[in-house]
Amino acid sequence: MDSSVDEQVTGNQESLTIPRETTRRPRWKLPISIGLVGVAIAVALAVAFPKQIKYQIQICLFRQITPYTQLFFTDPAALSSQLRVNDENKLSFTVINDQGHSRNYQYTVTMDDAGRKALVTQGVFTVKNGGTLTRNVLFEPKFHKTRYLITVKLNGLDQSIHYYGVTS
Repeated sequence: MDSSVDEQVTGNQESLTIPRETTRRPRWKLPISIGLVGVAIAVALAVAFPKQIKYQIQICLFRQITPYTQLFFTDPAALSSQLRVNDENKLSFTVINDQGHSRNYQYTVTMDDAGRKALVTQGVFTVKNGGTLTRNVLFEPKFHKTRYLITVKLNGLDQSIHYYGVTS
């Protein structure tokens, strides 16, 4: 045994061991390797699926448009609660299209008097994206001292507006 490297313990003597020199790799190589592999995978996915990756980035970073349609009475204060029998009464409704594209709207206006439902008018119109359209409707109640429910409905969208009027 080489006495310069190891000493044998005998009796009350302490042993002295000189560690052998080992080469240690730097600890930063593993995280960098994992990061580079992750970047390589991301680049490969972006090359293989460019449209899907672009879409995912867009929905993560930018606010998405929520398509909707607004339906309302154009001038609610002008809606008369006192209706005239056998005379033209007027209402107007407005549709605003925020669907993201032009859209055809089918509408129905009805008049209901506790059991009897009458079709006032129906139709179809097209509103451009961001556009507004107002329709004026004339209706004639037929019975005196009757409470009427007037309904405007956008078919296919499950949207409707209502108001009550009474004849004298």
